[in-house]
Amino acid sequence: MKPNIILFFCLFLFTGSLFAQKETYENVAYFLNSEFIGNTIIGIDMDPLSIDSIKKIDKTATIEGKEYSSQIHFFKSGIKTIIPLGELNSKCSLNINDKSIATIYFIDGELIEDISSVKIEQSYIRDIKCTYLDKLPMKLIVVQVSTKKDLQEKRIR
Repeated sequence: MKPNIILFFCLFLFTGSLFAQKETYENVAYFLNSEFIGNTIIGIDMDPLSIDSIKKIDKTATIEGKEYSSQIHFFKSGIKTIIPLGELNSKCSLNINDKSIATIYFIDGELIEDISSVKIEQSYIRDIKCTYLDKLPMKLIVVQVSTKKDLQEKRIR
């Protein structure tokens, strides 16, 4: 996951310098295929090599009650679904619906402390392991995402 974060951070800085953005990065709305994905791209796991184009729109927009001074749109071919990390609970077959039980998330061995800021592209998920630790009690969700090598092998096929 760390190489993707670095790549996205570079992409983030590139878009800021490319468009000579004056406002703070927190005041920019990001979209993927016209779907609002938040006010940051940090923490979004998706294959950066699959981005076809990037477009910046210097137009204010109010989304979910918050005003943004500009928009950056990422366009990718094919329909990809980006989901909040918290929705991975529904992909686990633990059948534990008690909301009072804590859930701990790991992505590629990295502990995710604030799941509200992390979204992941569904097609990018390679494996999900769900475990219930009954002595604590808590759920442990471990996610492995595709590596750069995995992504290159997909393109070759």
